[in-house]
Amino acid sequence: MLALAAASLTASRKWFSTSAPRESLTLGVSAPIHSLSTIVAHLRGFLRDEGLDVTLKHYPSGKAALPGVDAATGLRMLHDRAERYAELLRQLVDGNAADVVSLRACLNSGDTAQARRLAHTIKGAAGTLGAVRLQTRAAELEAALRAGQTDAEIAALMDALEAAQVELAAAVYELP
Repeated sequence: MLALAAASLTASRKWFSTSAPRESLTLGVSAPIHSLSTIVAHLRGFLRDEGLDVTLKHYPSGKAALPGVDAATGLRMLHDRAERYAELLRQLVDGNAADVVSLRACLNSGDTAQARRLAHTIKGAAGTLGAVRLQTRAAELEAALRAGQTDAEIAALMDALEAAQVELAAAVYELP
């Protein structure tokens, strides 16, 4: 790992010298801090020569307690960019709130085809970001709609989907 970092110093020096002036650089990592200390020590010396200060910001590796969320999956999709992941989770929660309301309206009006499409959309978006509980509830509802299950069964699954959405929203808005 150190050899790889050293090999990239020449390219990095060129990139830093031609990019916009900066005063600091934050490195977001999910690996254990001790495994990066040698690299950071070398980078600090190199970057100080370029007039930059280096801050090592440690992000959790996906083990943070978000109920029903496999954060490791979501972070992996975003190359461990935790701040971007939190932002996308917020967008998921906001977008799904409207989708859940629309889905309920479709069910109330008897438009099961559109309700199934909305459940499928929620399932895909949630799965991409590792929101497995919401993904599972949406998949269950989608399957029930496709199978033509009873209104009572679909209503129970819709309630479970809404509960998963509310739980996720509460947790996501507690993120820094």
